[in-house]
Amino acid sequence: MFLFFCWFRLLRSFTGWKVPDPVSVLTSRWWKNPYVRGSYTYIPYGVDAMKQQAALSDPLPSSTCPPKLKPLQVLFAGEATHVKFYTTTHGAYLSGKREAQRIIKHYRHMTPWYCS
Repeated sequence: MFLFFCWFRLLRSFTGWKVPDPVSVLTSRWWKNPYVRGSYTYIPYGVDAMKQQAALSDPLPSSTCPPKLKPLQVLFAGEATHVKFYTTTHGAYLSGKREAQRIIKHYRHMTPWYCS
């Protein structure tokens, strides 16, 4: 809690803003959870990370299904599904954009319901 108060004092000193003291502080203890061990992806030694992350980002049903039988039912986004930027916030953001583009591309040929 002391660090938060120091941060607010520094913020006031350098900006001149009238920032109120925090009323309470909530912190995560994810690092203590034996099943989580942090708040981002952990790649164990010996695992082909790029292959596994690419597999995580594949929608269900899988891309190996024939195109006519492949409606997008479940899409996966999040930092764990980004091959280059796993463990980062921008990896999560970019994976969300990737899946949005996948939906747009998948349904681009269809006439919108409001045009019928």
